[in-house]
Amino acid sequence: MPHHSWAGTPRDHWLASPRVRRRTVSVLLAGCLVATACTGDDDPSDAAAAADEPTDQSDPASSTDAPSDTVTPATAEPLSEATEPPPTTEAVPPRCGDGIEPSGPVTITVWHGLGGDAESSYLPSAIGKFQQQHPGITVEFEKADAQYPSGLLEFADPDGVRPDVLYGSNLTVKAQAESGLFIPVEACTGGSIPPQFDGLLPAVDLTYRVDGTLWGAPFNVSTPVLMYDGNVWSNAGVDPDRPPETVDELLATAVELQEAGAAKAGLVLYNKSALWLITETAAKEARLLLEPNNGHDVDTVEIAKIVTDDAIALLDELRRMKADGIISWTKENQSDEDLIALITPLEGSAMTMHTSAALGEIFRLQDQGSIDVDVRVAPMPGPAAGAIPGGGSWWLTDGADSDKVAAAWQFIDWMTQPEQIAELAAFTGYVPTTPAAVADPITVAAWNEHPQFEVAYEQVAATPGTPAAVGIQVGPMVEFLQAIELGAAYTIDAGNDPRTELENAVFNAMDMIRVYSGD
Repeated sequence: MPHHSWAGTPRDHWLASPRVRRRTVSVLLAGCLVATACTGDDDPSDAAAAADEPTDQSDPASSTDAPSDTVTPATAEPLSEATEPPPTTEAVPPRCGDGIEPSGPVTITVWHGLGGDAESSYLPSAIGKFQQQHPGITVEFEKADAQYPSGLLEFADPDGVRPDVLYGSNLTVKAQAESGLFIPVEACTGGSIPPQFDGLLPAVDLTYRVDGTLWGAPFNVSTPVLMYDGNVWSNAGVDPDRPPETVDELLATAVELQEAGAAKAGLVLYNKSALWLITETAAKEARLLLEPNNGHDVDTVEIAKIVTDDAIALLDELRRMKADGIISWTKENQSDEDLIALITPLEGSAMTMHTSAALGEIFRLQDQGSIDVDVRVAPMPGPAAGAIPGGGSWWLTDGADSDKVAAAWQFIDWMTQPEQIAELAAFTGYVPTTPAAVADPITVAAWNEHPQFEVAYEQVAATPGTPAAVGIQVGPMVEFLQAIELGAAYTIDAGNDPRTELENAVFNAMDMIRVYSGD
């Protein structure tokens, strides 16, 4: 009988699904790389990516052992040496960059991954401004696949319709870079980092690099932060100006708030925030979770260092606190149930860990009088400063239509200018990632009105650009982290043994990597 999760989903089905999906992606990507119609030029980076893919050994034309069709008779005269040097091959001109314009009006398609007000208000407004300034370019945009933040499954389908610009999650960087389907943004600026990213925060820079190359153009960067209602804390006799700085203090504060009767639960957790307590703690300690190099700039990883005595002890304590009612649980948290719990504390909770990207919507609700809360934001508790950058970037599709490539780069270039990044950050709670974006008047005004916005920026600014600090980077990163999330969920919510669940989760996560690598 299958083991059912807290969500009512058979565990065996969930664990099988990522393997099937990963194999599907591998087959689609391999098929696309073999097909000549998949790319629009012969850029060396694309050729190298294609060379890494498996070839059909059953095709004698592709085998080095196949016999030659040309046989030289023994009596043949030796071939004479060429009297003229071979013709030189001219470099293929770039299809994107400054001064490269479409030959005429062109329509490009954009797949994005934004949600909430950013999807319904910010993005349409920004695209409208872009089109006003680029009257020859029309932008059609739609939401990418929800299960895969980058929409990679649909994108990899060689028979499908691909966008000219793809929003890529920080979780799919390596898979997209290794697919051979994209042009790195550095290729549009002569091999160097685009000028708008001058002074890019080191942790963000490393997040979107693979083997030293910046592939995606960083756009919406966020971090998890601690959120709570200062009024609830004050009513409980807990100083809202002194948030917990360590995980131990976080749990102690949860107990204090719950025992004071200020909220039904002291802390609300869900799949992702439980995972953060493992991954963010390791990053703050500058401790690798995968060897070598957390997966950065290596072909594969061989050792997982996730199951530690500290991690087991933490999950065991969270399991106990959930059973005692100190912690509440909102499973996948798909509708931001944790935030709803904060505004109804007597039925909900006194604090949560949530993405900084939600702050803009919270402040708009507050300004409208829809909620009456004292919004407090603090850094993620842990042994040191910093946080793993989340969010996403814009990726340029290596398409066959040079006009679309040129126009798509103009869109990416415009959307990632400091003023656009500042406007996005002020509207949402995403992080301004360069000195120019931080100094922009829009950012300055937003931080003056809501200083809480600055917390996420300070966390990313304090994060060094090292593999340990920015977290893991592997091809099947979505599935890998989902496996670890599930192990934490079975422990905390279902009350299962933490060591057994985490060891099983790591085994399944590493199996995702083996499948991705073709082992």
